[in-house]
Amino acid sequence: MILNMAKKVWDAGALLAPLPAVLVTSRYNGVSDVMTAAWTGIINTKPSKTYISVRKSRFSYDLIRNSGVFAINLTTESLAFAADFCGVRSGRDIDKFERCSLKTVEAAKTDLPLIADSPVCLECRVTDVKELGSHDMFIADILAVDVNEEL
Repeated sequence: MILNMAKKVWDAGALLAPLPAVLVTSRYNGVSDVMTAAWTGIINTKPSKTYISVRKSRFSYDLIRNSGVFAINLTTESLAFAADFCGVRSGRDIDKFERCSLKTVEAAKTDLPLIADSPVCLECRVTDVKELGSHDMFIADILAVDVNEEL
């Protein structure tokens, strides 16, 4: 049965939600940062590939672009404040790790800090950057998945 319901047409927009809010860590030349990203996901299984989309104006953008690596740290309820805070503050102005009391551990396969309280962290190496307009998409190979032992 086909219902005859009228649709209102809106301008194109980014309305597909929810997306996972993750904390992305990066480091270049001894400078580390953490930012919140909502535009991320898996784009291929074999080889394992992911992406994040980042505005060029963000402090983390140059760290990722210059180092060629980043880590996706999944969030939990206990990381909700940090995920919110790191999405509205810039690493140019403050140390967000310190401000949010985020403890870090060193990644296994990349020169990156991982968030110790994140249950799952994906270490990623950038393979391609797509300029899309408001954001650039960093397409990356997943090099390692660091998982809490209890999981």
